[in-house]
Amino acid sequence: MIQYKEKLDARIRNLQKEASKGLNKYLKLLLGLDESINKPRTDELIKFLKEKGYGIKDNSKQETIYTCSVNNS
Repeated sequence: MIQYKEKLDARIRNLQKEASKGLNKYLKLLLGLDESINKPRTDELIKFLKEKGYGIKDNSKQETIYTCSVNNS
């Protein structure tokens, strides 16, 4: 049983790394950055996304929710 948990944990870590790489690649494409350049800080990224209209205003909670769709085609 422990062996299966270790394999599952390893797969989860791998999926997290792949998802992170894919998201960073998409964000760099969206921002027009070369893949070799580090992505901007979170506050700069949020500002850019808001300026491009990616923020969604949820009036019931009075907070802005940021969404981003990733397609690894």
